[in-house]
Amino acid sequence: MRRLTTVVIVTILMMSCGSDDETPTTPQVDIVGTYMIDSARDECPDAADNVSVDNTGIGICIGQTCTTITLIFNSDDSYTYEQLDIFDDGAIRNTSRVDEVGTYVISGNVVTTTSTDNIITDYDIVDLGRFIDWTAATTSGGCDRIFRFGR
Repeated sequence: MRRLTTVVIVTILMMSCGSDDETPTTPQVDIVGTYMIDSARDECPDAADNVSVDNTGIGICIGQTCTTITLIFNSDDSYTYEQLDIFDDGAIRNTSRVDEVGTYVISGNVVTTTSTDNIITDYDIVDLGRFIDWTAATTSGGCDRIFRFGR
């Protein structure tokens, strides 16, 4: 009887431990919060062509255009993208504003947003959510223009 009880207990313990074949899950990075544009950089095939621009306090300024972008990720999986462009030709200052809302999902280190207009954008999660990188465009010179957002 004692042997039967031992076998039953060992069997129950083994079943409760689970299988060794199970793949451990990676915890999802918490990106909830507000991210402001921090810098822009061009990563080019020829490293000599690489350029980096930091936020000046009024945004990322390239030429006569300064851009401020804010990304807000909410706990209900919704997001807001706010962009304000300031064009300054020395005499007249014009502004242009873009607002976008939608939902987001996280897969690994990538955040994919889908706006209400079905615009889909991928962002890279960097440094456990401290930064978000967005490869916004490829320039005519073949450089990737990457915007970095920080909390």
